[in-house]
Amino acid sequence: MSQKESAGTLLRSDAAASEALVRDLFEPTVRIGIAPVRDELADLSAAERALVEGAVRTRKNEFATGRRLAHRLLAELGVAAGPILRDADRVPIWPEGIVGSISHSRTLAVAALARAAHGSGIGIDIEPDVAVRDGVERVVCTPFEQTWLDSAPSITPSDPDPRSDRARWVKLFFSAKESVYKAFFPRIRVFWGFHEVELEIDPVAGRFDASLPASADRQRITGRFARKDGVIVSGVLVD
Repeated sequence: MSQKESAGTLLRSDAAASEALVRDLFEPTVRIGIAPVRDELADLSAAERALVEGAVRTRKNEFATGRRLAHRLLAELGVAAGPILRDADRVPIWPEGIVGSISHSRTLAVAALARAAHGSGIGIDIEPDVAVRDGVERVVCTPFEQTWLDSAPSITPSDPDPRSDRARWVKLFFSAKESVYKAFFPRIRVFWGFHEVELEIDPVAGRFDASLPASADRQRITGRFARKDGVIVSGVLVD
């Protein structure tokens, strides 16, 4: 199934099926939502629209869908919020007492929010579940992770393609590391390279354990991932 066909399968499914993709990424204290990317710019405030004034249409739609999801989740938390702007590092500025994260691909947007009493940071990332280009593995994966890839399980046992499977596992490593970085950066404001975060993946449990660089306030953290219908979603909550 091609990337376009896979994305179409998810977009044609009902809202409940889409929510099922992300439902188990976090504990119930975290509000999470997913939605197809569409033109919702008119529903945003003028201040929010101004953030993407010069962007191309696809970028505007991704931004608008993500912001609309975030506003919905804030309402579910009972938080009255004005425009969700961003700071100089392009990090969303959440209402006092809220932590959150937004991510989007070209077809889907996802957001996760919680009260700060339940965590000091959230990271979420969504990616198309497709093979990465040649050379990306060396950039994303440490030698330890590349050794794991040597014996990684087949993603499609009925029609295995070891070369494609390996490159799709690399995409999962990319997504999981993005979610870890996004969970910590708003608080510590330190940029991490891909090799500074090292993962141990549990494919059956849909879980990963991440070893963190010294700039984090801990040595390890655990996150979760889900992959279905051509999509990978990864999430981390920093307690």
